[in-house]
Amino acid sequence: IEIVNLHGDRHDYPDAQVAALLALCRDIIGRHPAIVPRNVVGHSDIAPKRKVDPGLRFPWAMLAASGIGLWPRAGANPLGGDMQLALQRFGYPSAVEVTTADIIASFQRHFRPARADGVADAETRCLLGDLLDQVGHEA
Repeated sequence: IEIVNLHGDRHDYPDAQVAALLALCRDIIGRHPAIVPRNVVGHSDIAPKRKVDPGLRFPWAMLAASGIGLWPRAGANPLGGDMQLALQRFGYPSAVEVTTADIIASFQRHFRPARADGVADAETRCLLGDLLDQVGHEA
């Protein structure tokens, strides 16, 4: 689904656009049961570094609360082990044409937009660890 917000890092998405997006996602997921709602992602998740949309202001948490996508729960413990491997287990690409920092920044753009710097700090590791727990993967 292509939506428009030319400055998704600076401007919120209009409520009417988000409402239309929610309705469209529900309709598509309803007609195509093979689409798992938690697998709804953005361009920046698929193509780290090359794509930055839908931007830092995209309402991922609201979509997840509406049953579309996935959002980390509060209070998780930091992820132990290799960050790159954990990101791959969650569905991010391997660091072949981009760096691990690029992939971490992409993860942060989606799940931690307040700090998308590519650093695997404790909060980022907590978020990824919880998401892996939610989807049933061990990191």
